[in-house]
Amino acid sequence: MKSGHTSLTVVFVVVYLLAAVLQVFTLLWIADWMVHRFWRKGKDPDSFSIPYLTALGDLLGTALLALSFHFLWLIGDRDGDVGD
Repeated sequence: MKSGHTSLTVVFVVVYLLAAVLQVFTLLWIADWMVHRFWRKGKDPDSFSIPYLTALGDLLGTALLALSFHFLWLIGDRDGDVGD
């Protein structure tokens, strides 16, 4: 549980929240589109859309988190006390 840490700078919190909000809005938009599409095809949206949305949420969340950390590294918002 103590494998590492990241200091909570203002820039980190803002970038993290932006990534989280982007993920939520993207998933809501895709869910709306997907549910309507499955309804038109006569399929139960609960049974068909939830597995896709869950997998997409995992993939998108991981990708956005990786991009956030890469962006923080590029702008120089590094953790100054890593290894202490």
